[in-house]
Amino acid sequence: MKFYTLFFLFISPFIFSQNEVGLPLNDIKNRFKDSKYNLEQIVQEDGSVSLSVKLENAYATYYFDNDSYQLSNTLVITPDSQKSLERFIKEYNSKYKRANSTNVKWLVETKLSDEISIIETIHLSKISAEGEDDFYVLIWTFEK
Repeated sequence: MKFYTLFFLFISPFIFSQNEVGLPLNDIKNRFKDSKYNLEQIVQEDGSVSLSVKLENAYATYYFDNDSYQLSNTLVITPDSQKSLERFIKEYNSKYKRANSTNVKWLVETKLSDEISIIETIHLSKISAEGEDDFYVLIWTFEK
């Protein structure tokens, strides 16, 4: 198990440079250290950590596992408008494979070698809250 963790730590900066899924907490903090990102670290009662970042046309929230390496395991992108959401969808449709699914879902495959590849998924999810307008988020996770 330690081998895979160390292997993943070594390769993750090369694999997930676009969205930082799989990177350690400090790497993401360093990437967004400029004040324009309004970086906020949130620690929950159970000790879990997330980072919130203001991007040009969205908010990004990175969630981390609770082990000592604190690797990001999920990224939630919340577009700031319908137009931004449409731009994300258009970009993802052009860059990634659309999964055959009843839900809108993309597959992002990174081949490390002929034998090893890593699959991430991006799900488009609708969030509804009583008394509030619905909104959409894009959720990046590892394929399970």
